[in-house]
Amino acid sequence: MTVEIVEEYEIADSNLIKLYMNSFPAVERRPIEKLNEMVKNDEKYHLYLVKEDNLTIGFALVCELPDEKVSLLDYMVINDSFQRKGIGSKLLQYCIEVMKSKNFLGLLLEIQLEDVKNSDERKIRKDRIRFYKKFGAKTFENVEYYIPPQSGNIAEKLHLMIIPFNKLDSFPKKSVENFVKKMHLEIYHSKRMDLIEKTVQSLSDTIKLI
Repeated sequence: MTVEIVEEYEIADSNLIKLYMNSFPAVERRPIEKLNEMVKNDEKYHLYLVKEDNLTIGFALVCELPDEKVSLLDYMVINDSFQRKGIGSKLLQYCIEVMKSKNFLGLLLEIQLEDVKNSDERKIRKDRIRFYKKFGAKTFENVEYYIPPQSGNIAEKLHLMIIPFNKLDSFPKKSVENFVKKMHLEIYHSKRMDLIEKTVQSLSDTIKLI
């Protein structure tokens, strides 16, 4: 099995599109046309494909926020048939190294909360958090973070996390406020200012990473 990671500049691969549509719920799934527009026209938005013998088996979409010296792992997924083989770790490490090379402070993550009733789904979410913590991911303490809904009007509350690239243990309020505003306005192109305001109101002067 030959696995390689390549950067692509257009979302045209049918396996990629199918994987995207099948892996994320409607509330999180932005229109593929919008994502493709960003991949093609925004130099800060990167598409990394994982290929095995030229077949796409996973991908990551990463958006740089250069003014804030951080980036966001917008989406990442590996085909179910290829999971638990170290491929997801290889892809995440690749994204980390690329962003480290730009002298960024870290890679932001939006991670679903684990407090759901369904035990199978709860395990999946706990395993996901455990996976990112293997790479040093930390949570912004007491931050009320909501993702702009892509379907319906109900915003999902998530963990706002970061994989820091050095020994950071906190961020000032203004930095986190800027992260959230730019993610919502520049990546999601959201008009839900109420969600931004809800997060900003929850911020203390200094936000610890735990």
